[in-house]
Amino acid sequence: MEQFLAGFAPTSMFLRSNLAAHGTEDRTTRHGSTFFLTRKNGIVTGVFGLSNSGFLMAQAPGASAQDWEAFAAAISGRTVHGMTGVPTQVTAALNALGLTDHAWRMRVDEPLYHLDLVNLVDMEDINARVRRPLSDEEEMLVRWYHGYEQDVGQARPVEPPSQ
Repeated sequence: MEQFLAGFAPTSMFLRSNLAAHGTEDRTTRHGSTFFLTRKNGIVTGVFGLSNSGFLMAQAPGASAQDWEAFAAAISGRTVHGMTGVPTQVTAALNALGLTDHAWRMRVDEPLYHLDLVNLVDMEDINARVRRPLSDEEEMLVRWYHGYEQDVGQARPVEPPSQ
């Protein structure tokens, strides 16, 4: 599974990070995921995932409508809060799940920010400085990150934990 996903690194980061951090058997933590595979001649051709918190992920560039329908059937009865993935694959999944007209809190195609390492700019050349947050900035950063998680539906609308 990891070998297949590595070939699509820019669009498989959530699948890969959930797999690396939680493996294939975690059914309790938020980002633990259930994975479903498609294969051709024993070789993985697609990876579909559903996190324990209800977020779909997919890397299935050659998936047929039947593959998407099989994935939808496999997760029938489970709650879906959102999906991340290549836009055409997200559309295929939502079609198979019958969620095309669903009233999503947010449905946005956010482009990937992918840059080859050879094109990275030396931070000293642009006079930039990266530093750890100061202690008096931490509370503000916690609020910002919590607000972002609320906006994308990954956090409950409650106050962030105090530090």
